[in-house]
Amino acid sequence: MKKILIALVAVIVIAVGANFLFPSVNSLTDFKHINYTETFDQKESEYYVYFYQETCPLCLQFSPELVAAYNEKDVPIYVVDAAATENKAAWYDWAAHDKKYTKVIGKVENGVQVFNEGESSAKYPSNEGWTISTNKNNELVAYHKDAFNNRSPQTAEEIEISGTPALIKVKDGKLAGYGEGIDQDRALLETYGQ
Repeated sequence: MKKILIALVAVIVIAVGANFLFPSVNSLTDFKHINYTETFDQKESEYYVYFYQETCPLCLQFSPELVAAYNEKDVPIYVVDAAATENKAAWYDWAAHDKKYTKVIGKVENGVQVFNEGESSAKYPSNEGWTISTNKNNELVAYHKDAFNNRSPQTAEEIEISGTPALIKVKDGKLAGYGEGIDQDRALLETYGQ
């Protein structure tokens, strides 16, 4: 009996030691993957849901920070493959955005910009997200490049990510933070436990 107890203790010590030497998460593929519909349904009182795509260079750049947060600070993180068919509904509707925020405002005649009545470049300032360009028909087109997505979703059905990487912090089953892009995601990840 004593030998069995000693052997059991030795196995536990080895398992615990191996966990410190060889972390359980080495890459995004090691995290638990969920569908976006499960964003607010996880068991922990505080956790993150990370939206990524395999083809996203910024996602690949940010993923080591997630791995480190999980392994070093025990931060619960779930991963959503935003490119998967079952997660397409979580995307911002860029087609509707383009329809609403793209407008022909004039044309170019003999190299000169001629604006339609009531239009001018001043109505579409670049510091507010607008871009004016010329299309193949020599029309002046104003386009707003920034998404107007819901950055405060209260349910999974309200999630509208406009790009990846995106990170959602959930605390007590409710949204506690939202980030898109490495800088916003990094700042949000630093708020764990706050």
